[in-house]
Amino acid sequence: MLGVLGFYAATRGSAVVPLLAGLGSSQAQSAITAAGLTVGSVNTTTSGATVENNNTVATQSISAGTVVDPGTTVDITVYYWVPTPPNFPPNFPTTTYYCKTTDENGVVSSEFTSSTDVSGVVCDDYRTVCQTTPGVPNPSAPPACPTNWYCRYMENTGDTFTYVATSNESYCTNGIAGVACSTSGYPAPSSGIYTCPPAPPSFTPVPPTFTPPTFTPPTFTPGNSCLGQPEPYPGECFCTGSGWIC
Repeated sequence: MLGVLGFYAATRGSAVVPLLAGLGSSQAQSAITAAGLTVGSVNTTTSGATVENNNTVATQSISAGTVVDPGTTVDITVYYWVPTPPNFPPNFPTTTYYCKTTDENGVVSSEFTSSTDVSGVVCDDYRTVCQTTPGVPNPSAPPACPTNWYCRYMENTGDTFTYVATSNESYCTNGIAGVACSTSGYPAPSSGIYTCPPAPPSFTPVPPTFTPPTFTPPTFTPGNSCLGQPEPYPGECFCTGSGWIC
């Protein structure tokens, strides 16, 4: 049925723009054509789009019920819904560390939180302590310092000096120099610092030599006989299988 406006428009040679809102895109285009109008551009919008109204008409270029000339172009805009991508990577729970930095006297210089454990020890200097429970660690109980090794370097000439290391660096170089370390204090100078156990004797295998046998080819000294016959003209003949030929 055309309705009042449609009937009026039909009798006057005009067309009425139909209500397109909420119709699917193809349905709206069919309604425009059925009303004697021309389908114009079909645009999309993500504003206000949901999975429920996806691909339905959001707006039309000419309001519904408007009387226009037949063949008038009507543009429509349809909703285009874009799913929201999932979060990647997923949000894993994080640990909060409550940290405090103190100096060598235990005086607090800063307090802060961190997503990682930044506890560290620097003896005789500032240090940081962290824990996972709310609050901050007790500055009077910093972690223990690493063990100190007291080392003495000494050469066989008697030259020596001392230093502190964080690990045992004892070694010796036979008859030249050596280092001795202890956690209870510097070792006393001693020739034993650089006296190493005797090195095992070195052994270099000698491969056997091989002398190939020598071969002396037989020598041939031409004589003056041929098949037992003397050379008739010395120096002018040569021997063949049948005798001298001169």
